[in-house]
Amino acid sequence: MYMFLPSKSPERRKIIETIRRRGDFVHNTSTDFNSGHLFVARRSHSQSDCNSKDYVPCPHCAAFFNKTTLRLHAKHCIPAKVTGQRNILSASRSLLCKLHPRASEFLKTKIFSIFRDDDCVQSIRYDLLAVLYGNYMCNKYSLQHHHDMIRNKLRSIGRLLIVAKSMDSTIKDFVNLLTPEKFDVAIAAIKQVGGLNATNTHYKAPTTVLTLSTVCKQACNIWKTECIKNSDPIAKQKVEDFLVLFNVSFPAELGRTAIENRVEQQRHKVVELPMKDDVKKLVSFLRLKRREWFSKIRRGNVQDFRYALQQLASYTLVSLMVFNRRRPGELERITLTDFANLKSAHTISTLGGHFQANPDDARLANRYKRFEIRGKLNRTVPVLVDFEIEACINLIIQNREKLGISSDNPYVFACPSNDGRHKYLRACYLLRTYSNTCGASRSDLLRATFLRKQIATECALNDLADNVIHDVANFMGHAVDIHNNIYRRPVEKRDILQMSKILEMIQGDNNYIHETSASNNEPIMENSENAAYDKEAGSSLQNNEVQQMRISGTADCLENTNFNTETTTSTTHVSSSDSPPHNDHPPRDDSSSDDDCISTTKKKGKHINGLTRVCGPKRSWTPEEIKAASEHFKKYLLSNKLPSLSKICQKLPLITQLKLRSPTSVKTWLHNELVRQRGKRLQDIKTPHDIETPHVKVRRTRWTPNMMFQLKKVFADNFKYRKLPSNSQCAAAKDNFPDFQHLTIAAIKTAVANEMERMKRT
Repeated sequence: MYMFLPSKSPERRKIIETIRRRGDFVHNTSTDFNSGHLFVARRSHSQSDCNSKDYVPCPHCAAFFNKTTLRLHAKHCIPAKVTGQRNILSASRSLLCKLHPRASEFLKTKIFSIFRDDDCVQSIRYDLLAVLYGNYMCNKYSLQHHHDMIRNKLRSIGRLLIVAKSMDSTIKDFVNLLTPEKFDVAIAAIKQVGGLNATNTHYKAPTTVLTLSTVCKQACNIWKTECIKNSDPIAKQKVEDFLVLFNVSFPAELGRTAIENRVEQQRHKVVELPMKDDVKKLVSFLRLKRREWFSKIRRGNVQDFRYALQQLASYTLVSLMVFNRRRPGELERITLTDFANLKSAHTISTLGGHFQANPDDARLANRYKRFEIRGKLNRTVPVLVDFEIEACINLIIQNREKLGISSDNPYVFACPSNDGRHKYLRACYLLRTYSNTCGASRSDLLRATFLRKQIATECALNDLADNVIHDVANFMGHAVDIHNNIYRRPVEKRDILQMSKILEMIQGDNNYIHETSASNNEPIMENSENAAYDKEAGSSLQNNEVQQMRISGTADCLENTNFNTETTTSTTHVSSSDSPPHNDHPPRDDSSSDDDCISTTKKKGKHINGLTRVCGPKRSWTPEEIKAASEHFKKYLLSNKLPSLSKICQKLPLITQLKLRSPTSVKTWLHNELVRQRGKRLQDIKTPHDIETPHVKVRRTRWTPNMMFQLKKVFADNFKYRKLPSNSQCAAAKDNFPDFQHLTIAAIKTAVANEMERMKRT
């Protein structure tokens, strides 16, 4: 067509130039036509030191230009250039496609087109095994946030190949390295890349050594499958022999030293947790900025709407991450589908009065909502959202089209993109930026990992129950062991204050015990005995005879073990070791005593002056004993608390009416008296029917059909999941429904249990 155009016309010159550039591109990229020279659009300066790696093709006209000047040519060559587009080199590399023919399309367009074109990448572009390994990783990890990990693995192969080729010039590719003949070279190359010192005792980068070892094993297995496909038994046998050598030599040559160095680095790493004041400053700063941008966008008082909406999304994302203590990658990849499943705590079960019994629960249920996202290791983890964050996210979603975000981008915190990738805000970078501007004294500690470690450590400091820690670990997306061993930092307070007591007690430091007792701190063994006694007594209130037998059996143990405390407020002291014990008993031969008292085989303790051992049949308490015990232990009975055995031992020698009673017997009577008083207080709260006939035995109320109907309606969820209601649920039902107001909480719960049993039988 151009032959019919006038000579030297602009149209004819343009067509000829296009044909020449397309022909140069075919010559430069095809092995059938390439003559060993690179045809470029413009010759370089005679003094410039350029080679073929410095030239890339234009993604529009395919002419080869220098990397530094391609952007200048693209201004005039690309007709419809989008403002802010910065993907010219990426598109150029995708067009050039200097890659092995076995590379998949995914590897070409998503992985290698983003690579920085350096020596590491050049060494693996035409390496068959490296490309096959890249295809394997792309098939296994297809999500976009895994692409960086794939590039790091491929780049590590390039680094290994460069070092190995410098050691042995006969190594041509990755396959040649993974052979038994080159095994020693492979081990030496891994050591050099890991930075092994001259004494072979320390790696500068131990994790790199372990990563390269894993990559070599995976590459061997991939090449073995390729040999099976190609029916090449010789190559297959070589790679199998290399794997045998590697598995045998890895622990001694690489693994043990690398693991020890990594653990040592982790142990010596000083981990400081953020201060609460700094966290408050960060939260206040984020809340202020978020509300400011939200109000500006709602009023339309912004000059650059795209910038304002991106600022709102940034502050909202970081606020959500700081409150939930989530990993940055989990929250920045929240999808629209995940957020659409936002749910509140108000379900059909609230009709039964779940939140009316506790106003705080009702306030929290009105304030927060919840949705679930994908966590680490494909776990499902929850995210809590308050009403302010929800309003901000809804505003962001409503205006995402005005930002130029593609409808195919599935992320809530998405960003505009010109290279076809689904981009989103980076929470880690934003948190680092905002922590430096919020005015915190230690802004370097306001990081996601440190914030997650802070909540795990606070759980340990507050001595939360195991079930609460388990719930916190599930919310954070941790396994319980990882939560306790990795994220929870060693608490110096617990080690110093608790373990020091145990260690000093075991080594027999009596001075420590006396000092602790004098400072109103209970001895450890005594506390453990009291806790065991309280647990045993509380679980056996319905069988007083068996309980009394246990207490009488335990009394001998307690009196035989240790009451070496300072007894009264005067100067009464413990008997010395060479003074005879008061009223000692011979060793007991009963074998059951070993289970009840572990200290019967030890040296006998000494009794406090004024105390005597009491053995024999049980005796009822006389009125004088009851009166004396009530007067001397009045403050404990009024405060509804049991005194410790040490307190009883201090007072007992001063009470003549109780000289025939052991400390354990007195504590048992006090426990029974507290139980009797609690029962009396419950009986004082009587129904009108009980008040009219106080001396008549109350008959159980028969459940009417209407009451049963209300019971099934209120506790529908409990019947559905076969779970008994809690006391608070029963109390709420009693307050909200007139049919239940004359019943006790126990009667309501018993009715639910009986109905569940009846439904199970039917």
